[in-house]
Amino acid sequence: MTAKRNALLIVSGAAIAATVGVVLTNGAETEVVPTQVQPAQRPTAPAERGEGVWERAAREQAEFEAAAQTRAERDALIERPTEEVPEETAAIDPTASEPAATETTTDADPFTQKLFDARMSANESAAIATLRSIAAAQAMCQAAVLIDTNADGAGEYGYLAELAGAAPLRELGPTSPVVGNRKMNPAMLASAFGVVRADSAGHGTVERSGYFYKVFLPDAQANGVAESITGGATGVASSIDAELAKARWCAYAWPVENGRTGRRIFFINERGDLLERGTDAGAPGSSSVPRFSDAYTTSSMDAPIAWNAVR
Repeated sequence: MTAKRNALLIVSGAAIAATVGVVLTNGAETEVVPTQVQPAQRPTAPAERGEGVWERAAREQAEFEAAAQTRAERDALIERPTEEVPEETAAIDPTASEPAATETTTDADPFTQKLFDARMSANESAAIATLRSIAAAQAMCQAAVLIDTNADGAGEYGYLAELAGAAPLRELGPTSPVVGNRKMNPAMLASAFGVVRADSAGHGTVERSGYFYKVFLPDAQANGVAESITGGATGVASSIDAELAKARWCAYAWPVENGRTGRRIFFINERGDLLERGTDAGAPGSSSVPRFSDAYTTSSMDAPIAWNAVR
């Protein structure tokens, strides 16, 4: 028993001594060289693996975008981690020419309702941006004197299809303005604004991202003249007053379906006044369209505006 105990003590001592470079052999000390600890290998530098500065930047950007996409997908499903997002609630492109989806329900679960609310908000934001683009196009058209139906050297405002280069521009006729053969080139608006369809009021209207758009130009009494259903001023050119068309125009944007593709109607004019109102209380919607005078205090494009500024 004593021999076994001594052997264990010798082995234990050898194990301890090995950590400091000494072993015990039959009770005698023998010095050994301590084991060298290999340092951890450092990551291979970009230059050592043939990766240049631009390649490294591209790789890091790709990794960042992949991580961001993963986070976005996780956040979108965090409230319903075990359910699949319904196909009809997929995100939309607010600048696309296709109308927004209109399916919604009053008893939708909170997650689905949030998606629909976000879609309507995106449609409304796109409508505001579109009206501002139309205002910028009108300003450029007027300043460049691209339309001058009385040949006095002062420019006039135009319709959507005229600004998009899809419809011939108005010009001086023998006794009144007529539609000529020249089109705007380069166009001031995207070609999608040249796709004009008739609305329920029989006026020319453009539809984009869940909203309708319509431009009015003034006649001699400052009443609004809507765009032709074929685009531009075909059939209405003689009704537009050349003098007033140098100083007045307005446009409306309203939802394709109230409460489904949007909740607000928007208005803009030559002064850049961007106004809004809700679609309740008999406001225009899927079955009715704005009159030219809806945002004015009276039935005249010379009247003060009555709606509130966009919040």
